[in-house]
Amino acid sequence: MRVRLIVFAVLIAAGCVIFGLMMAAVINPFGEGAMFGILAAGLFAAGVGNYFAGYRKKIKLDGAPKAGRLCSFIALAIVVSGLITAIALPVVPAMMRAARNGELNNALKKYIRDEWSSMNANVPENPKFVLYDMEKKQFSYPVDGGVGKEKHLCDHKYAAKTPDEANIAIGYATGGTGTYGYWYDTKTGKKTEDAITQKASFYAIKIDDWSLIDAVNVSEQLQRGQGGANPRGMINAYDITYVIENGRFPKKK
Repeated sequence: MRVRLIVFAVLIAAGCVIFGLMMAAVINPFGEGAMFGILAAGLFAAGVGNYFAGYRKKIKLDGAPKAGRLCSFIALAIVVSGLITAIALPVVPAMMRAARNGELNNALKKYIRDEWSSMNANVPENPKFVLYDMEKKQFSYPVDGGVGKEKHLCDHKYAAKTPDEANIAIGYATGGTGTYGYWYDTKTGKKTEDAITQKASFYAIKIDDWSLIDAVNVSEQLQRGQGGANPRGMINAYDITYVIENGRFPKKK
């Protein structure tokens, strides 16, 4: 009984840790990573199911000896450790990102102005960018881990790593949504819902004098059933590279 209880606790803890790794985006929950989700669910279910359906039932029906306080405490500690790890894996990186972004905002907020100091500014030497929410007036680094990791942005060759490096802000602002066409049932030909397009504006800003390098308005057709999209998620790594290297955003077709 003692060995079984420990094994069940390890299964539950292992399932929790795998779920935590998926939430932290260390394991991709989609594609091949979906198998880890199935494994985590299986381990958790096996641990919980065997404990309640097997271990406790056998004690009750067969009068089997209990595991003892020490063994029960160890099993509980294993399960609790697994739960804490599962929570910490995505939460701790998020707290670290918030702290880094807070430091970035404190360093750069002094440059923010309500109007551009000039237009058509030149790209500064040794360009390094950070992101800037035009509506909230907040700077941030690309997300480099956890749920929503911005892979192509955080690995970007022009992405700033410290406040001192940052000399370009890639600003973004929502332009609202619009209805452009309809979705139809392919069998009946009848309209099922509106086709929604998300609009957004992007800006390349020279931070030290808050001058505008270039700006562009974009629109993106949303997936069926999707009501809106965060403009930050519409930022394209290719567009950022283009504006930094050419001083203007690429023309949209």
